Amino acid sequence: MPFEPIRFIHASNLRLDSQMTGLGDCPDEFRGLIEAATITAFERVIGAAVAQDVDFVLLTGNSFDEHDRSLQARIALVDGFHRLNEHGIRVFGLPGRLDPADAWKACSEFPDNVTTFFDPSTEAVAVLRDGKVIASVACAEKLADGQSQTSASQIHPTTTETRGPFRVGLCLASENPDPSQSDSSRHDAQAFDYVAIGCSDSRETHRGDWGIAHSPGATQAISSSDTGPHGCTLVEVADDGSI
Repeated sequence: MPFEPIRFIHASNLRLDSQMTGLGDCPDEFRGLIEAATITAFERVIGAAVAQDVDFVLLTGNSFDEHDRSLQARIALVDGFHRLNEHGIRVFGLPGRLDPADAWKACSEFPDNVTTFFDPSTEAVAVLRDGKVIASVACAEKLADGQSQTSASQIHPTTTETRGPFRVGLCLASENPDPSQSDSSRHDAQAFDYVAIGCSDSRETHRGDWGIAHSPGATQAISSSDTGPHGCTLVEVADDGSI
């Protein structure tokens, strides 16, 4: 199948409404800005998705911290999803360590444009444009609590109906070593053109002849020791399949 030009945004570690630490004394005029920093960062991710007219948004792990029981985090997430829905932009979410599947399942306010992968055996989901499949999104690997790593080769393969010319796999950081390090991981990576890594604070990219594995890092630092660039990643796929 020929490739279609695709554009999507990949973000991770939103940690909505998590408070910044290690700042010491903070002037009162900056306190509100700092307290809302993670939510502001997410709003900018949504704004970028709309401005760039992307086909979909990937959120890979730790979108919020369930232990915080933050109503603000839930409101921000739902509002962002509704805004994307208004522009016809789909969202694919992968629960992480801070935002487990049960926490996502408990939220009933998500609009229809949101697909969450609760199970690595979930069938790949087709992304359509004008009735044509332009991509497929699926779990690459997931690490069950207290269990060993699950091989991507055990995932149900995409079907003829849902497999797109461009294949996206979602996974968590500890489950995705550098695909160049072993034959087995190289084999797993070849099931996808783009492996979207989540739950990693660092921004990194692994390239292979099969495609790209990428972690965008966190959208916003929440510790004074967490320095360097933060944000999301805009991914563009050309009609020849190059990323």
